[in-house]
Amino acid sequence: MEIVRILIEYLADPNLPDEKTDLTPLIHSIDASSTMISILIEPIRIKGTQTE
Repeated sequence: MEIVRILIEYLADPNLPDEKTDLTPLIHSIDASSTMISILIEPIRIKGTQTE
């Protein structure tokens, strides 16, 4: 719920990546260790490297 409040407060588009980090506001708003963030973004990296 806290993540939703932050996104609403800053009128953040959760699908729009940050210009400097290329991460979405949803990832930025997570108060967690770098290990947890890596776990969350790893599927994105894998999906982006798949070829069909």
